[in-house]
Amino acid sequence: MKTEIIKIQDAVGRILCHDITKIVKDEFKGTAFKKGHVIKSGDIDEFLRLGKEHVFVLELEPGEIHEDEAGIRLGNAAAGCGVSCSPQRRAG
Repeated sequence: MKTEIIKIQDAVGRILCHDITKIVKDEFKGTAFKKGHVIKSGDIDEFLRLGKEHVFVLELEPGEIHEDEAGIRLGNAAAGCGVSCSPQRRAG
């Protein structure tokens, strides 16, 4: 797996490799985007509002999979009869 820093406009479809924090004085402090988030075109304006013109992204190499998919595969491999695993629904 490789990492690189690129313009947010060029990051659509890429995997964010660090959390992005959002701070609104006296209102909110927390994670706006979590590590592992696949950046969508609709995210760009929020990244720019947060002052993030560039981000670090992951580039998966052949044979590598996203961490969410790996977790699902591990969960399914370890699950007993009648138990299954699926992607976690994220708020936001």
